[in-house]
Amino acid sequence: MSTTVKLEEPTARALQALREQAAARNMPLDRYLRALADNSERILGPAAKSPHDLSSSEFAQWLKDVAVDMPGVPPLPADFSRADIYNDHD
Repeated sequence: MSTTVKLEEPTARALQALREQAAARNMPLDRYLRALADNSERILGPAAKSPHDLSSSEFAQWLKDVAVDMPGVPPLPADFSRADIYNDHD
């Protein structure tokens, strides 16, 4: 069985580089990729947590970090309610 996959040039170059790295280690490409994946946390550091996995304080800090690059938006009025959103229907 044969499959043809068309890759953009940068992706093809990256794949060729991976093939060369695997060959330099006398490893088949699939085993080399598995080894990279198995060691990815050691190489790249721990994966970022999802906002769903954060504690309340971590989530609050995450929101502050995300907001740093956002343009200034005025705060909502103190009496803002659901009715302000759905004022044209029930």
